[in-house]
Amino acid sequence: MKYILPLLTLISIIYSCHQNECIHPQLSVIETMIDIDVQKASLALSNIKKENIKNEFNKHFYDLLNVGLKFRQSELTLKDDSLLELAVCYFRNINNGVFEAKSLLYRGKIWRKIGDDEFALPLYLRALDLSEETTNYETLTKIYDDLSNIYINQGMYNEAITMLEKAYILDSRNGNNKNMVITLCNIGRAYLFLKQPSVNKKLLNKAYDIACHSENSNELIKYVHYFYSIHYTEINNYEQALMHLSNSINKDDGNDLLSKYLIKGEIYNKQEKYDSATNYLTQSIHSTNIYTKTASYYELYNSFVGLNNVSDALNCLIEYQNGVDSISYMTHESDSQTIAYKYNVEKAVIKAEAKKNVIIFIIISTSLLLLLIVIVVYFTTNKRHKLREKAAEHVILVNQKEVIKKERDIAGLQTKINELQNNFTEYKEILSLIKSKEKELITLLKNSTNYQCAIYKRTSIYKKINELSKQKKGPIY
Repeated sequence: MKYILPLLTLISIIYSCHQNECIHPQLSVIETMIDIDVQKASLALSNIKKENIKNEFNKHFYDLLNVGLKFRQSELTLKDDSLLELAVCYFRNINNGVFEAKSLLYRGKIWRKIGDDEFALPLYLRALDLSEETTNYETLTKIYDDLSNIYINQGMYNEAITMLEKAYILDSRNGNNKNMVITLCNIGRAYLFLKQPSVNKKLLNKAYDIACHSENSNELIKYVHYFYSIHYTEINNYEQALMHLSNSINKDDGNDLLSKYLIKGEIYNKQEKYDSATNYLTQSIHSTNIYTKTASYYELYNSFVGLNNVSDALNCLIEYQNGVDSISYMTHESDSQTIAYKYNVEKAVIKAEAKKNVIIFIIISTSLLLLLIVIVVYFTTNKRHKLREKAAEHVILVNQKEVIKKERDIAGLQTKINELQNNFTEYKEILSLIKSKEKELITLLKNSTNYQCAIYKRTSIYKKINELSKQKKGPIY
């Protein structure tokens, strides 16, 4: 059993290593560069060939960065969605919520660009769930911003405000003054739709204060002036609106500059200052944005009507109608492309899912085979282990019997020792008694000897001997 867990862990590690390759270092650098210098990031990405990228993770990461650059360069097309759909499937399969959320975010941007908010909304909501789980700040703020725009387009102003307030909290925590200014202006715009211009004015004042204390203050201040102009236009204070609109204009804005000229023309038309209106509208009609161009022709038509210039007014009306027809055709064509594309995407997803199922089947089959091998090894090892245990138990049993026999022998020897000790004790007592008797015998012998000597001294023989011992001896011849 001890071999199963390590082997299954090894299988898991090998699979996860295969799926989650290390992020390509250059791609990681380009990702951070995109928000700073789009041109430099685009050049760096073009120097990397996708076919030279080995692992699948970085290939999808490459596609994600490429779509991100296209978005910032306003070059996104519906075809880019197919790459992102495959990326979404891949990142979902490897449980990478951060990159799945990024892929879903740009898919939402593509569908918003072609005007299909209904299709984009669930993509954003899924990305929102993933980003809130991973606490991915940058992606989360972008999702909040795009969702707020969808809600505003659908007239769900309170929901839009909720999204924007969440974005503002994140921006303030991270000290992102630029995003704070933009978010406050958008919150104010939502309140303007709710007919609460006073709330909008307070938010714009707060945004203006933050802009003044930011590093890129000139750019942000112009941005706030633009929203001031919208505010004053809504409350019919056209002089203030024109003043703020003039303060928001940057000569290098391109199409954004022409769209602001369109707004100026609209305001002058409302003031019945048709000469001033035509001055700006004749410039805004040259915008490459078909919506700005078409709206400019309509406002220019109103200006010429106000000037009683019927001929030019008629020409502008014709151009306006041509613009409307072009937009209608584009929308119809876009709808047809969308239907066809959705079908192709579904086919691609089915293929990707089938490929994923094959991979899963191979992994499961391999895992089961390895598990079977592990089980066989386990039972074989277990059988040997049991045989060794039985042999060991037999040896232990024999030893136990030997120990019991030894213990019995020891007990017998101990009994004999105890008997000998008892005999020895008795022997000591007898020996002590003998010694005592010997002492008594010696004493009796001494007493007997003394007594015999005393008796002997009293005999006549002893006296004669004693007398003879006292006589002097003469010479011996």
